[in-house]
Amino acid sequence: MTEFDQVSLRLFRFDPDTDEVPRYESYTVPHKPYMRVLDILTHVYDELEVPLAHRWYCGTKKCGECAVNVNGQPMLGCWEPALKEMTVEPLTNFP
Repeated sequence: MTEFDQVSLRLFRFDPDTDEVPRYESYTVPHKPYMRVLDILTHVYDELEVPLAHRWYCGTKKCGECAVNVNGQPMLGCWEPALKEMTVEPLTNFP
């Protein structure tokens, strides 16, 4: 496992009440050993206080609630390790 100090996150954002078109916002999150994609999203929401809609339930690769695209690949956010550079988007079948 390669260690690094920070995660560079590029996050797909769209609020139909305020945005004309979707956009990407960038965040830097401190990396801790064994962080998962879900940990990164939770950090953005809790620590950076960024309004962010994301779902999860079990956190153990059973329910699929946390599924997202990371760097163009569908995966479970609760299970996949955080990468040094990540673009996180909704699954392609979601608006």
